[in-house]
Amino acid sequence: MRFFHATVHSFAATRTVGDLGRDTKILRDDSSVADDFTEAEVSAAVESSPNPLASLSPFDCTFEEAYTALEALPGLLIEPDGSFVWGSPGGRRGWRLDGVLYDAHGRLQFVELKGCCSRAALDQLLAALGWPERQVVFQLVEQGVFLDEVRFRCEFFPEEACDSP
Repeated sequence: MRFFHATVHSFAATRTVGDLGRDTKILRDDSSVADDFTEAEVSAAVESSPNPLASLSPFDCTFEEAYTALEALPGLLIEPDGSFVWGSPGGRRGWRLDGVLYDAHGRLQFVELKGCCSRAALDQLLAALGWPERQVVFQLVEQGVFLDEVRFRCEFFPEEACDSP
């Protein structure tokens, strides 16, 4: 498990993962995400990358529906403003996620996540938002980099088998 700070976004129903510009993500040559991108790396990626925000859309659920789905997860504590904390059950390898739901115009827009968790916990949380029926992408907050779900999992859950992009 690795620490991450990311926002989770939904794709428009007519879009595909390829719409994010799979080959133009800001990644190091060894395909790892770095904390210290050079100005040249960022400039090159911005110039060659399509606007990833054009491929995003609100989730299919309302704030209230997402709230209710997350509230049902064992051990997850959620506040009326949409902020939540979720940790591993006692006796297991420790993990913790802090998060916030963001909505506008009657729909959940994105979810901010900070911490680390097991793959199973991530799957449970994403399922509460409509995944896998609804594709998701992750934006690493500090780097400003969008990663599709496969690349995010390869980066933060390295125990999974990952193909090179």
